[in-house]
Amino acid sequence: MRVYELVAPDEHQPYAFEVPNWRLSLLRNTLVRFLESVPGVTEVRGGGGVFSGDENRAYFLFHGVPFVVWEPFGDNSRYWIGPADTKAAAPDVGPLMQAFRDH
Repeated sequence: MRVYELVAPDEHQPYAFEVPNWRLSLLRNTLVRFLESVPGVTEVRGGGGVFSGDENRAYFLFHGVPFVVWEPFGDNSRYWIGPADTKAAAPDVGPLMQAFRDH
């Protein structure tokens, strides 16, 4: 799967990334099941559906840090995956990105 890395202007490592949502949104539980299979990911739960006001499609912990899978405007072609608090220090997202690349 194609992964679009997001790097803050003053940083060298990605803090978040985007992936096309078409492969993960065909079935509601596909994203949750995939996240549960990724090493370092725990406490996965689904987020809001298409008709809810919650644009976060999933919530999970990555190495103990709260992360979200966000679909901007509820109908974007990509999911944004990153820390729930973008101002807090995030773990190395490289292994998480690689899991999506390998999917």
